[in-house]
Amino acid sequence: MILDAQNLSYAYQDIPLFESITLQIQKPGLYLIKGPNGAGKTTLLKMLSGILKPSTGSVQTKITSLYIGHLNALHDQLTLSEMLDYYTHFLRSTQSDRSHRALNSFSLQDWLDTKMSDLSYGQKRKASLMRLFLRDSPLWILDEPFQGLDQEAHTFLWSEIDSFIQSNGTCVMTSHESPSAIQLPFKVFDLTFGEKS
Repeated sequence: MILDAQNLSYAYQDIPLFESITLQIQKPGLYLIKGPNGAGKTTLLKMLSGILKPSTGSVQTKITSLYIGHLNALHDQLTLSEMLDYYTHFLRSTQSDRSHRALNSFSLQDWLDTKMSDLSYGQKRKASLMRLFLRDSPLWILDEPFQGLDQEAHTFLWSEIDSFIQSNGTCVMTSHESPSAIQLPFKVFDLTFGEKS
C-alpha cells in the first residue's frame, strides 16, 4: 500500500468541508483529484502529505512524499540562485544534473541573479517546481502544477511526470486540465462523490 487515507473529514470554524473521504493507492501511477472549486481538493492534498491534520480519520504511508502547493513557497528577497541553494540545503539534494537540466528546460538560467519578487508569476511557479528535481521522492503530491506555465515548460513537466511514473513513481495531483488532454494513463478520484474511477 502506497497511501491509505481512511474516513477523512475536515471542518473549518465548525463548517464541514468534506466528510468520510477514503482513498487508497496500492500501485504506482498518476492519480487525478477532481472536484468543483471549494470542494476541498487543496485541503485533501495537504492531509495526504501530512501538512494538515484531518478533523477525523487517518492517513498512513510508509514512503516519503514531496508536496508542492498551488501557492509558491518562495522568499521574495532572495535571488533565484539563493532560493535554489536554500532548497538544495533544505532537501539535502544530490541531484545536480537533474536540477541543471530542469533549470534550462524552464528557461530560468538567465534569471539566477534576479530577486524572486522581480520574477513573473510563471517564473515563480517554475522556481517552486524546481524542488521536484532536487530530491528523490517516490510520491509527488502536486496542487495545480501547470498553473502559469508556458507551453514549453508545460510539455517538459508532463514528460518529467511520465518518466517519474515509468520509474515506479506515484503522482497525486489536482489540475484544471481536461482529462481528455492528459496523455498518460491515470485514475480519477472525484471529491464530489468520494469515488475513484
